[in-house]
Parts: sequence; C-alpha cells; structure tokens
Amino acid sequence: MNALVRDILGDAERLGWQIVGYAGNGHLRLHHPDAGVTFVTGATQSDSRRGRQNTVAELERLCGRKLPRQRSGHHPHHRQPSSDWHKTPIERDYCARVDELVAEAGRLRAEFAGLAAAGDRDAAADGRQVLRAYEAVRRQAARLHRIIQPID
Repeated sequence: MNALVRDILGDAERLGWQIVGYAGNGHLRLHHPDAGVTFVTGATQSDSRRGRQNTVAELERLCGRKLPRQRSGHHPHHRQPSSDWHKTPIERDYCARVDELVAEAGRLRAEFAGLAAAGDRDAAADGRQVLRAYEAVRRQAARLHRIIQPID
C-alpha cells in the first residue's frame, strides 16, 4: 500500500471513517457510520499533494467534520493588532517629572554660568549653592533613570 494511501486512511480514521474493504475494481471502500455514507477512493494516488488534499477535503465534506490543522487561525496576510503605545497616567506623570527636572537643571546651569561670569565673592558663594541644588536635581533624575551631565 502506497504511503499516500496510508496517510489518507489515517486521516479518514481520525474523521471517523471505517475501511469496509475493496470495491470490485481495486479501489478502497470507506464507510462513515454516523453519516451513513460510503466513499470509494483509489488505492493508488497519482499526484501526491493534490490527490491527498482533494480526497481528505471530500471526506471532510461528506462526514461534516474537519481535521485539526497545525496553523489554524494563523493568517500571515491578516493584519495583526498593533501595540497600544499610549502612555498610562503613571507614565505621563513620570515623563512630566523627568521633564521638570531637566528644565530645572537647564535653569540652574544657566544661572551658574551667569554667576561664573560675574567673578566676585558674592557670586562664588551663590555659585556653590547653585551647584548643590544642581547635584540634587541630578540625583533625582538618576533615580528616574535619566542622566544629566555635570557642570564642568
């Protein structure tokens, strides 16, 4: 018996068909007890893929059942739903806080640059306070996984 015929008979048995025997001309005779249908198929298949597909499809139609398929429900040509890239309220708050820290760091950097250009004693004392505040902002930003470069 051909390997293709054995595959067809295996599929037929999974669908509930029973092998009755051979017809007079050497063809296989299958019977489905629930549907009450008899089906005759060739004992040798001429085309490997197409003949098997057609025979199994005909058996499925006659008995009203389908064989489970490996890629059932997976259609590569269908568009898959895209990810939701909208931010949650927590993520929006996080981003807003990071933006505030970056803006504060920029303001402190500009203030320090102005004090460094002044060059007097009072400006130096104010510059140290600005540097402490800038370092505090850098530490807060680092906790939120944002790196702010130090003042050179």
